[in-house]
Amino acid sequence: MWGTARPPAGRGQTPLRSDKPLNCCRLGGGDRFGEHSLPDAGIVRPTTPAASTAGCEASEFARWPLLFGARLMLQTNVYVDGFNLYYALKDTPEHKWLDLLALCQRLPKRNTINRIRYFTAKVQERPEDPEAPKRQEVYLRALRTIPNLSMHFGRFRSDEADMRLKSPPPDGPERVTVIRTVEKRSDVNLATEMLVDAHKGDARCMAVLTNESDLIPPIKAVRDHFRLPVVVLNPRGRNQNRELRKAAPTVIPIRQHHYRRSQFADEVEDAKGKIIVRPREWAAPSQDDSAS
Repeated sequence: MWGTARPPAGRGQTPLRSDKPLNCCRLGGGDRFGEHSLPDAGIVRPTTPAASTAGCEASEFARWPLLFGARLMLQTNVYVDGFNLYYALKDTPEHKWLDLLALCQRLPKRNTINRIRYFTAKVQERPEDPEAPKRQEVYLRALRTIPNLSMHFGRFRSDEADMRLKSPPPDGPERVTVIRTVEKRSDVNLATEMLVDAHKGDARCMAVLTNESDLIPPIKAVRDHFRLPVVVLNPRGRNQNRELRKAAPTVIPIRQHHYRRSQFADEVEDAKGKIIVRPREWAAPSQDDSAS
């Protein structure tokens, strides 16, 4: 086994700390991604003897033997497009306190999580949400409690831009000046780390959490040149990018219940014994609220 898996999150849970890869924990029916309906894989087959499918159990995953074979455990790296994930959760703030390890452990049980790479940028204070940088920093502290998770930062750039109004008023201007904020380098960082890891032989399978077509080139490069299977975890559920689907035939939708069941405890203890508290803006609804 690849170390000890984290138990389901609960209040006051102390995170594990380890330098070893983590084995996926066993979850109940329907908890794992695609438990009932994985798409056809169309996976590029590695040429190594270890990729043999002999002896695979007859199961719903048997037709994807290279990813989910009964006796073949695939060491898997997960690459998280942080801002694509952020926008997928924009309308459900109660899901933003997301434990990425718990979410990744919902991959089929034959995938062992070797490492998680999280790509983001430090958000800037804005007039409509001055507390956003503080909430992000709290979340990053919580993510640092996850073993084998590394963070890779891009940056934001804000510029003034002259843009045309979609529906200008009859007696008003057709164009206005806006402040446009663009996130830079995260996609490039993600692509670079994928290719470097593939070149080093750091994993036998790669999972990319994104719905962004800009990541098609590195996904195709990993499949075509390094002969590694690549799974896309779509943070928007069934709302799938068609171009991305062509590049990565195995696309697994992440559903709302996956997010709901993969939250950190309300209080998380870091390596120094300090308590990290869930931002109140991301509080989970009470049972009374959810029942109403």
